[in-house]
Amino acid sequence: MTDLPIFERLPINEQTENDDKEIWQPSWHCFCCQDTGLIYRHLIELIIPDFDPNRDRIPVCQGCNKFDNYHLKEYGVLDLRFDLYICKKLDAIARDGWKRTTQQQFEKYKNQLDIATGAIALLSPLILQIYS
Repeated sequence: MTDLPIFERLPINEQTENDDKEIWQPSWHCFCCQDTGLIYRHLIELIIPDFDPNRDRIPVCQGCNKFDNYHLKEYGVLDLRFDLYICKKLDAIARDGWKRTTQQQFEKYKNQLDIATGAIALLSPLILQIYS
């Protein structure tokens, strides 16, 4: 085990590694399924608390009609009880979660920036003294 080599990271695109980072914004329109047609499990469990993805039918989004792409309808494995009203409510919940997540990321980066600029402000008089 100890004779395994240690590799450095090998980024796919080195230019993006050095670019300024920004909080990613999704391009999907429906947040409950992220335009896949399949409702995300954490949202399903708000309505079906004991949902078992290995044994239960697959709940599909009626809000964006992306589930039409799945050829599973004829096999009876899709759960179509999640009507447009429910999907819109789940979409609103997911959007709110996304908003909270991005706000937390923004606050985290703002705090890191405040700490870094505070350190620079403390060190700049010392640096000026050294080079004066």
